[in-house]
Amino acid sequence: MKKLGFFALALSLSALLSSTPAFANNNKANDKASTVTPQQAQPAQPELPEVCFPFYKEYFEEKTDFDKKYIKAKTFLEKCPQADEYWLKGPKSFIAKYELNKLRVKCVDADKLFFGSPNEANLNNFMGACDMWISKTPTPDFYFPTRLAIGTGFGQLAGFYKDTVRGNTYAEKALQTLSQAATPPEWKEADWGNYRKDNIARLIQYKGLYKLRQTTPNYEGAIKDFSDAVAIKDGPAIKDPNSYLLRAEAVTVSYTKYNDEYNALTDEEKRGDKGKAALANIYPVVARLANDYARVVAVTEGKPEYKAIYDDSKIQCEEFYKFLKNGKTVGIEELYKRFKADVGATDLEIKVEESATPNTSIGKTAKKITATAPVGGTTAAPTAGGDATAKPAATTAKTTAKPAPKKRK
Repeated sequence: MKKLGFFALALSLSALLSSTPAFANNNKANDKASTVTPQQAQPAQPELPEVCFPFYKEYFEEKTDFDKKYIKAKTFLEKCPQADEYWLKGPKSFIAKYELNKLRVKCVDADKLFFGSPNEANLNNFMGACDMWISKTPTPDFYFPTRLAIGTGFGQLAGFYKDTVRGNTYAEKALQTLSQAATPPEWKEADWGNYRKDNIARLIQYKGLYKLRQTTPNYEGAIKDFSDAVAIKDGPAIKDPNSYLLRAEAVTVSYTKYNDEYNALTDEEKRGDKGKAALANIYPVVARLANDYARVVAVTEGKPEYKAIYDDSKIQCEEFYKFLKNGKTVGIEELYKRFKADVGATDLEIKVEESATPNTSIGKTAKKITATAPVGGTTAAPTAGGDATAKPAATTAKTTAKPAPKKRK
């Protein structure tokens, strides 16, 4: 992880002191200011009350320790509210810049803490600190809105963040920020391009997750978001097993519905037109599930950190495939091969082989398997203005592989 740069480092002393008037001839007070250099070209200065002079002098002569200078500026304003605005504006400006800088440093630190150790407490701290910074900064921030959206999306996937409405709002705001193709001020063109590439697909994936987890799920909307996320070929979602596991979870709702409808038929109805119509609904859904679990197998094969997902997804894929092929797995290697070559390839058409015996049962028993998969991705940040460069730590998040059907009778 690169060392974080702080906004304070980007503020030059001249910038912080730019509004601070130096002393010129100031009647009685001037005799006591032997260490202060007069300004030759300074216009006539309003009189600074003698009682205020020591406080202003302490503030003015503090050149290196901004924390001390801040305290001295506050003291001057408290002691001398009656002073002319000419003398007040410098300390006021310094205080405003100092406090804004502190807000940003707090946001940077909270970002570093959360992505170094993602949990609910650190996420709440991160949101509080960076929401405040974003609301106060006088110029648009192009970095932290996305960081907040990535953090809350990760929390939702990991299971410790439950607010789908707020999380989706973060995602939408971040996507709006990232929609700007033009390079923002203080960013390098390559950095902005990489930042957009690394995060747009991930945020679309998270929007699908919110639709899946909201109080009233929007399964079709979730499926569309997951599909849009993996359609971005140079983004992180296309090689993330969660994209396909979550899409399979959403598709499984249709499978369960059609499966229940089929199993509600009598044996005689299953042999007739009603059974054929029900199976016509089920077969395409099962094919979609077989294809997505094959994709998971393709992107997790040979990776120890994905072993639980790999093992389960292979079982799921084979069971769905066998359902379509009358209990056989002949040809399934072609399915795996297709997605190992290109996980973004279109679904393989799986020709259905009907059983000589009509179906009388299609997998009503659900089997849940909880597995883990890495989530996140590298991020780029501005190289100017003291902005931070950070990477999320290697982390894991829970996802659920959905039930495979029983073998047909």
